[in-house]
Formats: sequence, C-alpha cells, structure tokens
Amino acid sequence: MPHKVATMKVLVITLKKWWLGVSRLPGALDEAGFKVAAWCPGESFIARSSSVTRHFPWEENVKWGKRLHEIFNEWQPEIIVPGDEVIAHFLRKLAASPFIHRCDKNLRQVIIRSLGNPKKTITLDGKIRFQRLADHLGIRTPGDRPVPNLNAAVSAADACGYPVVLKDDCAVGGRGVRICPDWKTLEHFK
Repeated sequence: MPHKVATMKVLVITLKKWWLGVSRLPGALDEAGFKVAAWCPGESFIARSSSVTRHFPWEENVKWGKRLHEIFNEWQPEIIVPGDEVIAHFLRKLAASPFIHRCDKNLRQVIIRSLGNPKKTITLDGKIRFQRLADHLGIRTPGDRPVPNLNAAVSAADACGYPVVLKDDCAVGGRGVRICPDWKTLEHFK
C-alpha cells in the first residue's frame, strides 16, 4: 500500500483586491498539491478562487501582527506567501521584531522558512538599499539618488535636468511615483 503524503498548508496574504497575478496563485498551489488559505479583502479575486479552502477576510483597523497570530494558530500553515510588497515587508519586519521572538517562535520560523532570514533579506524592503546592492554587484542601475527633502530634490533635478521622476522608496506598481516636468510640479510634492 503506497504511503500517503500529508498535504502542506499554505497561507497567501494580500491587501490587493484586483491583482490578477496573485489571484492565480491559489490554483497553481492547489494543482501542486497544497491546501490553500487566503487572508485578503472579501471582494478580491483571490477570495473568490475555488482553490482557496479557507478565506480569512481582511478587516479594517485590526492589528496585523495579532490577527496573523490568530490566523496562524487556527490554520497552522507550513508556508506563508506574501501576495504583494507591503505584506512581504510586514512579514520580514515581524520576523525580525523582538515581539515575535517572545510570543510565537513557530510563526517566526514559518516566516523565515517562507521568506528567508530577515537579517539577510532586509535589502529587499527598499529600492535604495536594493539598488545599492545591485551597484555593488556590478549590475547597471538608473541614476537614482535619495532626496530627503524638497531642497535636495530641487538640487538633484537642477543637476540632472527635467523631467524627473519622484519615487517613494517602497513604491510598487506605479503607486508612489510622480513625474515632474518642471520645478513648479516638483515643488508641489512637498
């Protein structure tokens, strides 16, 4: 009689409602033999997937760490998959925090198994750090520079010429990006 392998449980977490890429993930995981739960907004595509065994609705004004702890204890996933950069950043920060060291070592271990050691992956949490790593490795990168205030932004723009593009360090999917064709537009984004 063949030995039956236990199905691994996966928790997919996303804040995004309408991203098609992440909404396809449960189907692929299910096809690969995983049992999938999702913590996401109720109206999102992923929540409607027939491959999601369990849906944990995203609630407004909830403490993310506390809610994740509750979901983790109820679902007991072996893997946690972030469906967007905000969640990936949250999970890496949580895994590195003293809070989780004290209260839930099992959750921390699953996050580390899923995303890697937060001390080594922290570079992924900001475009500036990531770009510096790429530069260090000899990978060509755009001529970006951090600008901590409006004066620094104006000086940088004057030095390289307009138009300039302002990007939040954690910008994703075009959000947190502003194109400034001249100094008046740049000055508007104080």
